[in-house]
Amino acid sequence: MQQAECGTQTVYYTDGKREFFVHDGISLGISWGTFWRKPDGSLRQVKSPWLPTRCNRSLAQADLEDWAEARGLRRVDPQRRLDWAVRRLG
Repeated sequence: MQQAECGTQTVYYTDGKREFFVHDGISLGISWGTFWRKPDGSLRQVKSPWLPTRCNRSLAQADLEDWAEARGLRRVDPQRRLDWAVRRLG
């Protein structure tokens, strides 16, 4: 299990359909959880006992990494994410 520090790059994991990542949603940094983005751009929090809402980003990231490993999800290449964002902003 890796620990993520605040201020580090967001790490994404995928099951081939969705990309999962740690985000604070609308809490303004008060709580952190694992989310995925819907096609319309809105966020959905993953509901799982493995992925509780946490008081800081590093705990939520550790939960996501454990959950992703247990499910055989693969880590998304950061360059792929950057390429996608550049194309989307166009």
